[in-house]
Amino acid sequence: MPELDANVSRFYFEAESLPADTFQVVRFSGLEELSHPFRFELTLVSEDPDIDFAAVVNHAATFTMLRGTERVPRYGIVSHLEQAGRTGDFFLYRAVLVPRLWRLNLQYQSRIFQHQSLPDILGAVFEEAGLSASDVRLDLHASYPPIEYCVQYRETDFNFVSRLMEREGLCYFFDHMDADVLVITDDRAGHPRIEDDKIPFRDGAGMQTGDAEFINELIYREQIVTGEVLVKDYNYMTPETTIEGTEVVHKDMPGRHYEYGDRAADTAESKRLARLQAERFECRRRLLRGRGNCVAFSPGFTFTLYEHYRKDLDAEYLITRVVHEGSQQEAMGGGAGFDAAGEQGYHNRFVAQPATVPYRPPRVTPVPTIPGLATARLESAGGEYAYIDEEGRYRVRFAFDKGDAAQGNASLPVRLLQPSAGPNYGTHLTSLAGAEVLLAFENGDINRPVIVGAAPNPSNKSPVVSENKMQNIIRTAGGNQLILDDTKEKAQITLNTPDNHRLFFDDDKDAILIETTKKHRVTLDDKNARIEVKTTAGHFVKMQDGKNAGEGRIDVQSEAGHRLTIDDKEKLMTMVDESGDNLFQIDIGNKKLTIKTAQGDIEMLAESGVIDIKGKTIHIESSADTTVKAGGNVKSEAGSNYEVKAGMDLKAEAGMNFSAEAGMNYTQKAGMNLDSEASMNHTIKGLMVKAEGSVQNDVAGTLVNVKASAVNTIQGALVKIN
Repeated sequence: MPELDANVSRFYFEAESLPADTFQVVRFSGLEELSHPFRFELTLVSEDPDIDFAAVVNHAATFTMLRGTERVPRYGIVSHLEQAGRTGDFFLYRAVLVPRLWRLNLQYQSRIFQHQSLPDILGAVFEEAGLSASDVRLDLHASYPPIEYCVQYRETDFNFVSRLMEREGLCYFFDHMDADVLVITDDRAGHPRIEDDKIPFRDGAGMQTGDAEFINELIYREQIVTGEVLVKDYNYMTPETTIEGTEVVHKDMPGRHYEYGDRAADTAESKRLARLQAERFECRRRLLRGRGNCVAFSPGFTFTLYEHYRKDLDAEYLITRVVHEGSQQEAMGGGAGFDAAGEQGYHNRFVAQPATVPYRPPRVTPVPTIPGLATARLESAGGEYAYIDEEGRYRVRFAFDKGDAAQGNASLPVRLLQPSAGPNYGTHLTSLAGAEVLLAFENGDINRPVIVGAAPNPSNKSPVVSENKMQNIIRTAGGNQLILDDTKEKAQITLNTPDNHRLFFDDDKDAILIETTKKHRVTLDDKNARIEVKTTAGHFVKMQDGKNAGEGRIDVQSEAGHRLTIDDKEKLMTMVDESGDNLFQIDIGNKKLTIKTAQGDIEMLAESGVIDIKGKTIHIESSADTTVKAGGNVKSEAGSNYEVKAGMDLKAEAGMNFSAEAGMNYTQKAGMNLDSEASMNHTIKGLMVKAEGSVQNDVAGTLVNVKASAVNTIQGALVKIN
């Protein structure tokens, strides 16, 4: 390394709010790395012992190194300033220079982004931190669709954007052309070359005078890395689809990196994530480590190595890390009175990789997880009922969410954990908007919430408290309710609606009650061995089991008191009105059927059918008249004797013919008179016909024929023929 002129400063530090010559650089060290904020620690001296710290800390400053006559600045802000003492006429200060991006470490929060692409999310965070569009340059070549749901949780803004970029394979560095401009890229084409990018290798054996910049130490390393990457995931919206992607890092390398649950929505995304992880391994497989003096070396830029003794190393490399060190004792007027120990001038140590390999930052930023539960409230899309979509999912607003999203838009649709679920079956108890719920997270991933249950609070009290601690209750917001009461020896189950339709199981009374709002009631009573059905008006059915089989009883009663009784023990079936005057009874024990009415009529009617009355003996009796009438024929028949008897008159009349016939004897008898008359012919015929009168027997007519085919006898005490 060429020695510096001891009287010429090569390093400068200027605080924006102070005169340019306030500080002089004694020595410094700086660390710059791809996808990390840079940090320069500078030892400074000043003739001013009373520098206003407030004018320096958190204000812009510039550290400049000279590359020949060219200025190589590092723009940033002062994060730390301390005053360390004095020596002679100089006062010692130490300052730390960082980029404005570093301020994102000071913003710690939780919030939710929805339906925004990665560039949009980054832009929103940077803008909030005071970085304008001109302070950030996005050099992106891939497409970045909107992200449905992205949560920042209990982390700094810096960690949040860092882990998002690491996952997507984005790296960043700083371009100090006019300010500390943040450059974000996803492609190797996004890395510019340093000015005068060809840097020679010069070790001790090949050192040549006249080389202003060179690399004098170089280590090339190749190492084993994982040979294959497998990314797999599960998307509950496509449960039958296997989401899996594989990428080979290097065909000769062993091992497999298996990553599950990185929020790959489909196979294409799993393949993309596998490719990015493979590139992370590949960009660490071949590394170049060196020492040199080119102050232009900066992460994110490339240089070309030449004149190495191993010619296959002469190539273009991407710088990934640089440690700068420098010292100049002339800041102390030649070093008098102060120990500016160490090598004078400037050198750096760097790490680089082949520029042909895309750089992917390692995923080192912690991803927040929630090992326990998080609190949220259910939201609605309007009205009192919670938002539920076509998949049965809810929208919630987390307690930590300070955003201003409209009702029902504060989260992605969230599934409700259920005791059972399947095609068209499962368990789902809904809650109203505003209900407090607790959420768990799949694999601890804050972007994958699941509602595990609702939690009561003083505003939404539990249906079970100290007063009813023996009860287990399911009660809906509308008032439907299931109560399982575990009181010892008095267990009960009650199921009721808001209008108090009720189903009640009572172990104490060994009964089940079904009751409507208007008190229609069904009782199934094991203790009393009965079933009762009763209406509000009083209609009543009671079925009573006996102590023994065949001793039961059924009672049916109307509102007015009319009753039907089936009594197995007494072997009676009785139907009676409320007064008891009218009765129909079947007496099975006595083999008797009774139809009784104290007042009124008994009518048997079959307008289009047949009425059959059968019995061993049939008695038909009335206290007044008895009428038998048929629209057609009347047939009265006896297998043995047939007797018709009237206390007074007996009349038999036919509109046309009248026939009375006996198989043997036919007797007509009257206590007094018996008339037999025909308007025309009257024939009495038999094998033997006898007409006898105890006093007188008259046969009269306009024309009387007395004729016999054999003997005709006319006999009397006195026979007159005139």
